[in-house]
Amino acid sequence: MKSWIADPQALALSLQATVLSHAHVREAATAFASELAAGRGCTRVSVGFVRNGLVELHSVSHGSNEDLRRPAFNNLAAAMDEAVQQGLSVYWPAEGAPAIRLAHRALLIERGGAVATVPIVHLGH
Repeated sequence: MKSWIADPQALALSLQATVLSHAHVREAATAFASELAAGRGCTRVSVGFVRNGLVELHSVSHGSNEDLRRPAFNNLAAAMDEAVQQGLSVYWPAEGAPAIRLAHRALLIERGGAVATVPIVHLGH
């Protein structure tokens, strides 16, 4: 895994190569999260997919992808839902466009540091 990648285009290419090097979605998502965490200097990156209108956690960086449906991950999933439902990237401490940040604040209180949720969409979904 590479260390901090300052150039966003280089990071995007690195992430694409990382994802394409895996045959299964779970492994690709975990590798993506770990590569993004290393590339941007994050402690943890999580990946979720929207299913039936709610975010389902799929993988976490540097993790074993234990049961991500455990209560320990509820605030994380809620923060992801909060951003997806607003169709916005949401940050706490607050930055950017006005947004509802209740779940992000709860996650920050639980885990400390800073929280950012960036929905990635494909063809509007």
